[in-house]
Amino acid sequence: MARVAGLFFQLALLFAIAAVRVVGEDGQMDGTLMFLHVWKCGGTTLRELMCDWANSEGLPCATVAGCRHLSLKERKICLLNHKLIFPEQQGEFIASQKVLAGHFRWGFQVYAAEPHRLVTTLRNPLELFVSGEQYLNRATTTTLSNAVQVVERAMRKSLETPTQPPGYLHRLVGRSVVTNAEIREATVEGARNLNTFWLVGVVEQYGGFVAVLRALLDPDGLHDDLWRPQLEEHKLNASPVRSTNVLASLDPQLVKQFNSTLSYQWLMYGHAVRLFKARCQEVLPEYQHWEFCSVQQPPVEYTS
Repeated sequence: MARVAGLFFQLALLFAIAAVRVVGEDGQMDGTLMFLHVWKCGGTTLRELMCDWANSEGLPCATVAGCRHLSLKERKICLLNHKLIFPEQQGEFIASQKVLAGHFRWGFQVYAAEPHRLVTTLRNPLELFVSGEQYLNRATTTTLSNAVQVVERAMRKSLETPTQPPGYLHRLVGRSVVTNAEIREATVEGARNLNTFWLVGVVEQYGGFVAVLRALLDPDGLHDDLWRPQLEEHKLNASPVRSTNVLASLDPQLVKQFNSTLSYQWLMYGHAVRLFKARCQEVLPEYQHWEFCSVQQPPVEYTS
């Protein structure tokens, strides 16, 4: 683990040129803006925001989702088991889009026109797990006590397996990762891939992410009506009980034990936080750094 962490923290940060309008005076944009939606990381709203921005600029946008039937008339690109179905029919359509947003994995960018401006958001892996279990069991987690029972049961079941939960690592390397060796390798590779992203955000600083995205995509403030609601209030795919409240009500010893199995996901998340902070401070004026570029640390009782 120490060797992996060393490699991880030594990865260079590679950034694109910031704060220049991506859409030219002729209304055209080179390449493709691509939002990689990581499950339960605030992406549903961001998918809509990306396409709303594209529409306001007169640019074509399509969403990417798992499905079995082509829906190009609905501007929907279909993946089955993370793979593009009917690539002959869909390939030309994808190449013609200027904005793509959805549940694709690393590597999907080969279908899109270059240069690729990749964007994503990650989330504290402990709260991500809690939120995910609530969503998967949404019919039975409508009260705090029920949600606590469901999440604690899921944690105990996960602890019975000898491997760490891979979480969002598979999406950042473009393949399934199962064994601990594969997860360790994916952590380093995924961090290298994240370095090439145009913007990496974290859910814990959603307002800052939107502020940076606005500065990059709309530096002249032409579409403030799009950004203002996102800066004022953001709701994840809301469960009846907030995941933070569920997490605070769980058996703390169980949480600490389970959290110890998320070490590689925490490495990836920590890398995303550093990428976001650096990009945020690069793009936004200094007087906004404290409000928009700082990221709250997770509760020490779960990570110490």
